[in-house]
Amino acid sequence: ARLRRAAASCPIPAAAAAARAAAADLDIDDRIAGRWSTIRVAIEDCEHASCREEELVEAGLDMCDLLYERYVSRHGPIPEGDPVQRMELLRALRAGNVKWLKKALSTAEEGSWDFVYPPAQRLPDGSRDPSTEGFCRSPLSMLARPDVGFLGRCEVLCYQPGQALLPGISTRRRLELIRRVLASGVASPRFMRGYWANPATMAALGDKVGTLAALHEAGLDLRTVGVEWLLHTSMTFTLAHAAAYNGSIKVLQYMRETYFDPTAKPEELATYFDRPDCMGATALDLAMSVSRSEATAETLLDLGCDAFRRDPRTQSSVLSLSLERNLPLAEKILASRSGKKQMWFGNSLVRTDYSGLVLPASRSTGLQFRSQQNDEELSLEELIAASTNKNLAGVEIIKSLIDVKWQGFAGEQYLRSLQEYVVLFVLVAAIAVGGFTERAAFLLPFQTPLLLASAVAWGLFVRKQASEISANGSQSYFREASKFIDVGIMVYLPTAIAGHLTSIWSHEALAPAIVGLDAVSQIFMSWRLLFYLSAFEPSSFGPFLLVVTSLLSAVLEPLGFIVLVLLTFANAFTIVLNYGSGQEPRPYLDVLAKEARIVLKGAQDFDESSSLFRGLPLEPLGDVLLLVFAAVVVLGSVGLFQSTVDRTVKTASQDPDQQFQLLRLSLVKRIEREMQGDLDGGQAILERFYQELGRQEGRARISGGQPPQLLRAAAAGEGGPPVVCKRAVLAKVEGLEGGLAPDERRPGLL
Repeated sequence: ARLRRAAASCPIPAAAAAARAAAADLDIDDRIAGRWSTIRVAIEDCEHASCREEELVEAGLDMCDLLYERYVSRHGPIPEGDPVQRMELLRALRAGNVKWLKKALSTAEEGSWDFVYPPAQRLPDGSRDPSTEGFCRSPLSMLARPDVGFLGRCEVLCYQPGQALLPGISTRRRLELIRRVLASGVASPRFMRGYWANPATMAALGDKVGTLAALHEAGLDLRTVGVEWLLHTSMTFTLAHAAAYNGSIKVLQYMRETYFDPTAKPEELATYFDRPDCMGATALDLAMSVSRSEATAETLLDLGCDAFRRDPRTQSSVLSLSLERNLPLAEKILASRSGKKQMWFGNSLVRTDYSGLVLPASRSTGLQFRSQQNDEELSLEELIAASTNKNLAGVEIIKSLIDVKWQGFAGEQYLRSLQEYVVLFVLVAAIAVGGFTERAAFLLPFQTPLLLASAVAWGLFVRKQASEISANGSQSYFREASKFIDVGIMVYLPTAIAGHLTSIWSHEALAPAIVGLDAVSQIFMSWRLLFYLSAFEPSSFGPFLLVVTSLLSAVLEPLGFIVLVLLTFANAFTIVLNYGSGQEPRPYLDVLAKEARIVLKGAQDFDESSSLFRGLPLEPLGDVLLLVFAAVVVLGSVGLFQSTVDRTVKTASQDPDQQFQLLRLSLVKRIEREMQGDLDGGQAILERFYQELGRQEGRARISGGQPPQLLRAAAAGEGGPPVVCKRAVLAKVEGLEGGLAPDERRPGLL
């Protein structure tokens, strides 16, 4: 609207004409977007078995008309050919009259088929005239893809029943006809190759490798074909994009074999297959976001495409999408970044490249990816943590990244949290144990100050947990088993402090409930302390704690089953016991208690309970129900417990080092989120960290530390040459792609 107003008021004719043309172009784009939206909705209805076929076909034909109109608006008129010849040819194509087509080729002039059918004429009622419907394509384009339209992987039909092209004609006869057309010169393979419906693009969208081969044999360099696709503003939609759009692996392989040497390096292949269009999307982006074909994506990865590149349209990369949809593919992509070369004395040289993972960073925030599941901005670590796949955390590049972040900022922040918890733990232990052991009896006079100090430490602990929930969200917070212990501590401490203070001020003994809470809390708080310590060293008891905690969590499943069985049978037992008993009705809670005793005491209490229904009208029924109850409880709960434990042990005991890496990754992710919200200093620390990480990008890193003798020499101020030697070898290895040669690995050389 602004362009039209500017055109109306502009005194310069050329500028006014340019404004009007721009306004018309935007108007066409707007209508294209509207029809595409209609098609997308119809496609979703197709997936839900309620496809509106007529609306879908009409929208597809409208798209063809609009793309034709836009091309004319931008690039000028398109040849439309002789009207009589055009209609005769269309009738022959629809009838599949190959004999007529071959005869027409023998008399046709060179280039006489180089035209495009204009949009169909309209009937008086406004509908399309089927006899003039050519889908805005050239005759050669119709031969290239006679079956369907172009609108995505759902294969939208662009014709009504009875309007199909070349019905009953085999692929072999169709290819023979295409080669004859090209050989006669009636149609040129290069005609309108920038037009959206050129033969090569139609063939690539339709997985027609034979047609592409015929066009190549006729002299068309398929790599030069590019069109304006949908809302594109330039001819940058290549055949690689078209193949990825519909998930055609055969087209990609044909292009690779035809135009590139078998020994071509990925960098050379990427010059074509990884070329972005004017919207910023590569073929790999389309394979993941449009066709959603993992097989096509893997093919493109082998062709040199960059899986770490973030699509500017969707703010996601192939790596981030695979972390949400295809974890094996994500593991393969991450493993491609892990380069490890052997050095001496058991050390390894690891070349680190974090671009596309956390770099480039935006001040205090690493690279973010838009999730396709909840439309949130997430970091790489958050995507991996959400997948709960420990294999991803064990990939070398992720281990390196987590180690760098732990050394850079997370370890120091975590140590501070540990110190705060140790203070809380010691205070609570002094209060809980002080009155029940002789060695701690000296603490009794200090109970009130200790309780007040515990209240302050509890407040700091609650603030810390609230900060974590605010930064990471409740769902992410409770993903860690240790957080349930933290919640228990937050609930327990106010009750315990109040109970102890009441006992001191009233000079009365502690309530048994408070003493019991103190005893249980010491177990859980000690367990939580071990969880804190387990994050420091992978070879420690961290993996063991994870296994045991998983087993304890697995016990809850059989307990829930038993509770459900108790409630279910209690209803039946209550009815049987109270019917015709002639006594006071037995309370429901008493029946539940009796069931619980049977479960806890086992067979002994079951024998005693055999007289439970004696003398009652429904005694036989009661005995049968009791037998069924015993069988369900024993067999069901024991079987469920055994299967749950076996499954948990099998899962938790595999690859403890990878479990440790996943634990540390979750900690780093949580700490970084908290620091991003800390305006008092956390953001500044992260900003300095990412600046330094950017400067160190691509450099080699030693894994394993210096050899012991070099450390001793350096500490004693002796043996300068060994340190210099290490630097020299580092420089040498950094300049080599294949590592050190065998003669360069001799100890004598060092």
